Amino acid sequence: MSPHPTALLGLVLCLAQTIHTQEEDLPRPSISAEPGTVIPLGSHVTFVCRGPVGVQTFRLERDSRSTYNDTEDVSQASPSESEARFRIDSKALEARTPRTQSPAPQLDPRRGRRTTVTMSMHLLPKA
Repeated sequence: MSPHPTALLGLVLCLAQTIHTQEEDLPRPSISAEPGTVIPLGSHVTFVCRGPVGVQTFRLERDSRSTYNDTEDVSQASPSESEARFRIDSKALEARTPRTQSPAPQLDPRRGRRTTVTMSMHLLPKA
């Protein structure tokens, strides 16, 4: 039992469309969040991105696509799947301006403030 309500950070995961390359089409990537899509404020979330074997770089984009993270730290999750992990501190998400709705939603002050973040992921094939 906590004397202060825990503020929650709501994450909305958005999958990118299939990427077309000169050689072939890559299948649609998948994205999930650990420990889940709602986390306590001040905690972190890890986005687990999966795509086909042979992907060299994963890119995780936020909202406007002007903010993104690339990683070449790609592991083989299974014989047919590559995986990359992006750990993001919720304070880093909160520091950025989230998309707002008009009119602004009314929030219950006892439940804390919620921030919605839309992410998308792109696969960049080996050169």
